[in-house]
Amino acid sequence: PTLIMTGEYDTLAAEMDHVAEMLATAGVTVAWRRFAKTDHGFTHCPPVETAREAIALIGAHLSTAFSRS
Repeated sequence: PTLIMTGEYDTLAAEMDHVAEMLATAGVTVAWRRFAKTDHGFTHCPPVETAREAIALIGAHLSTAFSRS
């Protein structure tokens, strides 16, 4: 499974949308989330609440992925 997270103002957001679509078309399970009012690197800067939410999402995704092994 793949987790793709982008910020609303991230210059790579459109490219990552395309990557998510390509992976899904290839049969890969894709979780995709765009965080509002954020830029690239939003997990390392304010707003702290958004960063914490994103980091929690990463943790949950990894936990689920590794529990399948």
